[in-house]
Amino acid sequence: MVKTLSTLFISCGTMNHLRVLNVLTLSALLILTGCFGLVPESEADGQTEPEQVQPHLNWQVESMGIIEDEWVIYYSVYDPSMAFSSFGMDTNSDGVVDYPGTNSSGFISLNLSDVTSNDLPEAELRIYDAVFIGVINNQVINSQILTEEIDIYPENDYTGFDISAVDAGGDVTTGTDDDLVRITMNQGSDINWAAVKISISVDGDAPITCDNPGQTGGQCAAVEFGDTSDNDWSVGDGVTITESGQDLCNSGTCSIEITIVDTQAETTIDTSTAIAQ
Repeated sequence: MVKTLSTLFISCGTMNHLRVLNVLTLSALLILTGCFGLVPESEADGQTEPEQVQPHLNWQVESMGIIEDEWVIYYSVYDPSMAFSSFGMDTNSDGVVDYPGTNSSGFISLNLSDVTSNDLPEAELRIYDAVFIGVINNQVINSQILTEEIDIYPENDYTGFDISAVDAGGDVTTGTDDDLVRITMNQGSDINWAAVKISISVDGDAPITCDNPGQTGGQCAAVEFGDTSDNDWSVGDGVTITESGQDLCNSGTCSIEITIVDTQAETTIDTSTAIAQ
Protein backbone atom coordinates (compact mmCIF):
# COMPACT_ATOMS: atom_id res chain seq x y z
CA MET A 1 0.00 0.00 0.00
CA VAL A 2 2.84 2.37 0.82
CA LYS A 3 4.59 1.45 -2.39
CA THR A 4 1.50 2.18 -4.41
CA LEU A 5 1.11 5.65 -2.89
CA SER A 6 4.75 6.41 -3.54
CA THR A 7 4.40 5.36 -7.13
CA LEU A 8 1.30 7.50 -7.52
CA PHE A 9 3.04 10.51 -5.95
CA ILE A 10 5.99 10.15 -8.30
CA SER A 11 3.67 9.81 -11.30
CA CYS A 12 1.78 12.98 -10.38
CA GLY A 13 4.99 14.93 -9.93
CA THR A 14 6.18 13.82 -13.31
CA MET A 15 2.91 14.85 -14.93
CA ASN A 16 3.12 18.32 -13.34
CA HIS A 17 6.62 18.77 -14.73
CA LEU A 18 5.40 17.73 -18.16
CA ARG A 19 2.52 20.20 -17.99
CA VAL A 20 4.88 23.07 -17.12
CA LEU A 21 7.18 22.06 -19.96
CA ASN A 22 4.28 21.91 -22.39
CA VAL A 23 3.04 25.39 -21.35
CA LEU A 24 6.51 26.89 -21.80
CA THR A 25 6.88 25.24 -25.17
CA LEU A 26 3.46 26.44 -26.36
CA SER A 27 4.19 30.00 -25.14
CA ALA A 28 7.44 30.07 -27.07
CA LEU A 29 5.66 28.89 -30.21
CA LEU A 30 2.95 31.54 -29.79
CA ILE A 31 5.55 34.30 -29.42
CA LEU A 32 7.47 33.10 -32.45
CA THR A 33 4.35 32.93 -34.58
CA GLY A 34 3.24 36.43 -33.56
CA CYS A 35 0.09 35.40 -31.74
CA PHE A 36 1.03 37.59 -28.76
CA GLY A 37 1.51 40.59 -31.03
CA LEU A 38 5.28 40.85 -30.40
CA VAL A 39 5.98 40.12 -34.04
CA PRO A 40 4.21 42.28 -36.71
CA GLU A 41 1.68 40.35 -38.69
CA SER A 42 3.32 41.31 -41.96
CA GLU A 43 6.67 39.92 -40.74
CA ALA A 44 4.95 36.79 -39.46
CA ASP A 45 3.55 36.33 -42.95
CA GLY A 46 6.95 36.93 -44.49
CA GLN A 47 5.87 40.34 -45.92
CA THR A 48 7.44 43.81 -45.44
CA GLU A 49 5.30 46.97 -45.16
CA PRO A 50 6.12 49.44 -48.00
CA GLU A 51 7.82 52.65 -46.84
CA GLN A 52 5.42 55.60 -46.85
CA VAL A 53 6.64 58.47 -49.10
CA GLN A 54 5.75 61.88 -47.70
CA PRO A 55 4.27 64.24 -50.35
CA HIS A 56 7.09 66.44 -51.59
CA LEU A 57 7.66 68.09 -54.95
CA ASN A 58 11.28 68.39 -56.01
CA TRP A 59 11.85 71.27 -58.42
CA GLN A 60 14.19 73.75 -60.00
CA VAL A 61 12.63 77.15 -60.73
CA GLU A 62 14.45 80.12 -62.24
CA SER A 63 13.44 83.55 -63.50
CA MET A 64 14.61 84.14 -67.07
CA GLY A 65 13.78 87.85 -66.92
CA ILE A 66 11.13 90.19 -68.30
CA ILE A 67 10.76 90.39 -72.06
CA GLU A 68 8.51 93.25 -73.19
CA ASP A 69 5.30 92.72 -71.15
CA GLU A 70 5.94 89.09 -70.11
CA TRP A 71 7.89 87.52 -67.25
CA VAL A 72 9.41 84.22 -68.37
CA ILE A 73 9.90 81.44 -65.77
CA TYR A 74 11.77 78.15 -66.34
CA TYR A 75 10.80 75.12 -64.22
CA SER A 76 11.70 71.45 -63.84
CA VAL A 77 9.74 69.24 -61.39
CA TYR A 78 9.77 65.68 -60.02
CA ASP A 79 6.93 64.27 -57.91
CA PRO A 80 8.10 61.00 -56.24
CA SER A 81 4.85 60.72 -54.26
CA MET A 82 2.63 61.13 -57.35
CA ALA A 83 0.26 63.05 -55.05
CA PHE A 84 0.26 66.61 -56.39
CA SER A 85 -2.88 67.69 -58.24
CA SER A 86 -1.28 70.83 -59.76
CA PHE A 87 1.79 73.04 -59.74
CA GLY A 88 2.75 76.35 -61.31
CA MET A 89 2.81 80.11 -60.73
CA ASP A 90 0.59 81.94 -58.25
CA THR A 91 0.70 85.58 -59.35
CA ASN A 92 -1.23 87.18 -56.46
CA SER A 93 -0.30 85.00 -53.44
CA ASP A 94 -3.80 83.57 -52.92
CA GLY A 95 -2.71 79.91 -52.94
CA VAL A 96 -4.22 79.21 -56.36
CA VAL A 97 -2.21 78.19 -59.44
CA ASP A 98 -2.87 80.94 -62.00
CA TYR A 99 -0.37 79.77 -64.62
CA PRO A 100 -0.05 75.95 -64.39
CA GLY A 101 2.91 73.86 -65.49
CA THR A 102 1.80 71.24 -68.00
CA ASN A 103 4.92 69.09 -68.34
CA SER A 104 7.75 67.95 -66.09
CA SER A 105 9.81 70.87 -67.38
CA GLY A 106 9.33 73.92 -69.57
CA PHE A 107 8.66 77.65 -69.57
CA ILE A 108 5.78 79.67 -68.11
CA SER A 109 5.15 83.21 -69.42
CA LEU A 110 3.36 85.56 -67.01
CA ASN A 111 1.50 88.63 -68.25
CA LEU A 112 2.87 91.49 -66.14
CA SER A 113 -0.62 92.95 -65.74
CA ASP A 114 -1.54 89.81 -63.72
CA VAL A 115 1.46 89.97 -61.37
CA THR A 116 1.60 91.76 -58.01
CA SER A 117 4.04 94.68 -58.12
CA ASN A 118 5.36 97.47 -55.91
CA ASP A 119 7.04 100.69 -57.05
CA LEU A 120 10.12 102.14 -55.38
CA PRO A 121 10.23 105.68 -56.81
CA GLU A 122 13.37 106.60 -54.91
CA ALA A 123 15.20 103.74 -56.59
CA GLU A 124 13.29 104.18 -59.88
CA LEU A 125 12.36 100.48 -59.73
CA ARG A 126 9.21 98.37 -59.99
CA ILE A 127 9.40 95.04 -58.14
CA TYR A 128 7.31 92.07 -59.32
CA ASP A 129 6.82 88.98 -57.17
CA ALA A 130 5.09 85.65 -57.75
CA VAL A 131 5.15 82.22 -56.10
CA PHE A 132 5.79 78.78 -57.62
CA ILE A 133 3.52 76.38 -55.67
CA GLY A 134 2.65 72.69 -55.51
CA VAL A 135 -0.96 71.86 -54.52
CA ILE A 136 -2.66 68.76 -53.04
CA ASN A 137 -6.42 68.86 -52.41
CA ASN A 138 -6.45 72.67 -52.66
CA GLN A 139 -3.68 73.01 -50.07
CA VAL A 140 -0.26 74.47 -50.86
CA ILE A 141 2.40 71.93 -49.85
CA ASN A 142 5.52 73.48 -51.39
CA SER A 143 6.27 77.07 -52.43
CA GLN A 144 9.11 79.26 -53.68
CA ILE A 145 8.97 83.05 -54.07
CA LEU A 146 10.43 84.64 -57.21
CA THR A 147 11.09 88.35 -57.75
CA GLU A 148 12.05 90.46 -60.75
CA GLU A 149 12.57 94.18 -61.16
CA ILE A 150 12.44 96.72 -63.97
CA ASP A 151 13.42 100.35 -64.35
CA ILE A 152 10.37 102.59 -63.91
CA TYR A 153 11.92 105.18 -66.18
CA PRO A 154 13.66 103.19 -68.92
CA GLU A 155 15.91 105.03 -71.31
CA ASN A 156 13.87 105.92 -74.38
CA ASP A 157 14.82 106.20 -78.02
CA TYR A 158 13.57 109.74 -78.55
CA THR A 159 14.21 109.59 -82.28
CA GLY A 160 10.92 107.65 -82.42
CA PHE A 161 8.87 110.49 -80.95
CA ASP A 162 6.64 112.76 -83.02
CA ILE A 163 5.23 115.68 -81.03
CA SER A 164 3.33 118.52 -82.69
CA ALA A 165 2.44 122.00 -81.44
CA VAL A 166 -0.31 124.24 -82.84
CA ASP A 167 -2.27 127.33 -81.85
CA ALA A 168 -4.71 126.54 -79.06
CA GLY A 169 -7.50 128.53 -80.70
CA GLY A 170 -9.30 131.52 -79.29
CA ASP A 171 -7.98 135.05 -79.06
CA VAL A 172 -4.82 136.09 -77.28
CA THR A 173 -5.73 138.97 -74.96
CA THR A 174 -4.23 141.07 -72.22
CA GLY A 175 -5.74 138.68 -69.71
CA THR A 176 -3.74 136.25 -67.60
CA ASP A 177 -5.47 132.95 -68.43
CA ASP A 178 -5.25 132.71 -72.24
CA ASP A 179 -4.81 129.34 -73.95
CA LEU A 180 -1.61 129.61 -75.98
CA VAL A 181 -0.70 126.35 -77.75
CA ARG A 182 -1.70 122.68 -77.88
CA ILE A 183 0.95 119.96 -77.79
CA THR A 184 0.11 116.40 -78.91
CA MET A 185 2.15 113.17 -78.86
CA ASN A 186 1.53 111.57 -82.27
CA GLN A 187 4.14 108.85 -81.96
CA GLY A 188 6.39 107.54 -79.18
CA SER A 189 6.27 105.55 -75.94
CA ASP A 190 4.59 106.23 -72.61
CA ILE A 191 6.43 108.56 -70.27
CA ASN A 192 5.41 109.32 -66.70
CA TRP A 193 4.45 112.92 -66.07
CA ALA A 194 6.78 112.97 -63.07
CA ALA A 195 9.68 112.74 -65.53
CA VAL A 196 8.42 115.46 -67.92
CA LYS A 197 9.45 119.13 -67.90
CA ILE A 198 7.81 121.52 -70.37
CA SER A 199 9.24 125.00 -70.76
CA ILE A 200 8.26 127.78 -73.14
CA SER A 201 9.95 130.87 -74.48
CA VAL A 202 7.62 133.65 -75.65
CA ASP A 203 9.01 135.81 -78.45
CA GLY A 204 12.57 134.89 -77.52
CA ASP A 205 12.26 135.76 -73.82
CA ALA A 206 13.85 133.65 -71.05
CA PRO A 207 12.37 130.14 -70.82
CA ILE A 208 9.59 129.55 -68.27
CA THR A 209 8.88 126.10 -66.82
CA CYS A 210 5.17 125.26 -66.87
CA ASP A 211 3.31 123.30 -64.20
CA ASN A 212 2.66 119.68 -65.16
CA PRO A 213 -0.93 118.35 -65.05
CA GLY A 214 -2.24 118.55 -61.50
CA GLN A 215 0.39 121.08 -60.37
CA THR A 216 0.03 124.80 -59.67
CA GLY A 217 2.17 127.77 -58.78
CA GLY A 218 3.96 128.58 -62.03
CA GLN A 219 3.40 131.31 -64.64
CA CYS A 220 2.07 128.78 -67.15
CA ALA A 221 0.36 125.42 -66.88
CA ALA A 222 0.05 122.23 -68.95
CA VAL A 223 -3.60 121.09 -68.91
CA GLU A 224 -3.87 117.49 -70.07
CA PHE A 225 -6.37 116.23 -72.65
CA GLY A 226 -6.98 112.74 -74.00
CA ASP A 227 -6.65 109.83 -71.52
CA THR A 228 -6.35 111.52 -68.14
CA SER A 229 -6.98 108.35 -66.06
CA ASP A 230 -3.30 107.58 -65.50
CA ASN A 231 -0.03 109.38 -64.80
CA ASP A 232 1.51 108.77 -68.22
CA TRP A 233 1.78 110.84 -71.37
CA SER A 234 0.81 108.45 -74.14
CA VAL A 235 0.26 108.55 -77.90
CA GLY A 236 -2.88 110.56 -78.65
CA ASP A 237 -2.66 112.50 -75.40
CA GLY A 238 -1.49 116.07 -75.07
CA VAL A 239 -1.59 119.28 -73.13
CA THR A 240 -2.79 122.82 -73.66
CA ILE A 241 -0.28 125.41 -72.49
CA THR A 242 -2.16 128.21 -70.74
CA GLU A 243 -1.23 131.39 -68.92
CA SER A 244 -1.47 131.01 -65.18
CA GLY A 245 -1.87 134.41 -63.54
CA GLN A 246 0.67 136.08 -65.85
CA ASP A 247 0.07 137.88 -69.16
CA LEU A 248 2.73 136.15 -71.23
CA CYS A 249 1.40 137.05 -74.68
CA ASN A 250 -0.38 140.40 -75.18
CA SER A 251 0.73 141.48 -78.63
CA GLY A 252 -2.02 139.67 -80.52
CA THR A 253 0.47 137.20 -82.07
CA CYS A 254 3.28 135.47 -80.21
CA SER A 255 5.90 132.93 -81.20
CA ILE A 256 5.98 130.14 -78.59
CA GLU A 257 9.09 127.93 -78.55
CA ILE A 258 8.44 124.70 -76.59
CA THR A 259 11.11 122.45 -75.11
CA ILE A 260 10.18 119.05 -73.61
CA VAL A 261 12.75 117.26 -71.44
CA ASP A 262 12.84 113.83 -69.78
CA THR A 263 14.28 114.79 -66.41
CA GLN A 264 15.01 111.18 -65.42
CA ALA A 265 17.13 110.53 -68.48
CA GLU A 266 18.23 114.17 -68.69
CA THR A 267 17.42 114.12 -72.40
CA THR A 268 15.46 116.51 -74.60
CA ILE A 269 12.48 114.74 -76.14
CA ASP A 270 11.35 117.48 -78.50
CA THR A 271 11.65 121.16 -79.41
CA SER A 272 9.05 122.89 -81.57
CA THR A 273 7.58 126.31 -82.27
CA ALA A 274 3.97 127.38 -82.68
CA ILE A 275 2.24 130.72 -83.20
CA ALA A 276 -0.35 131.79 -80.62
CA GLN A 277 -2.81 134.31 -82.02
